[in-house]
Amino acid sequence: MRDYEEALCAYVTPLVPAVCHVILLADRGFGAVRFFRFLDGLGWDWVIRGNGNILVRWKNAWRPICLLDSMMTSCWR
Repeated sequence: MRDYEEALCAYVTPLVPAVCHVILLADRGFGAVRFFRFLDGLGWDWVIRGNGNILVRWKNAWRPICLLDSMMTSCWR
């Protein structure tokens, strides 16, 4: 993650009216844990595209994110 992206978000934050809810939509180039934590610290929500080989913690195990769709579908039925 490049510092100027965080600087831009930090600059914009006080300009956003308090009644607004910020959701950052970004491509996989922004997919860094450091940036996720930074956005969380700003109180922003985010949707960032990633690769299918990203691992997520689900049901006490690390799993490829590409498998979650089938696991969640069977879970909710």
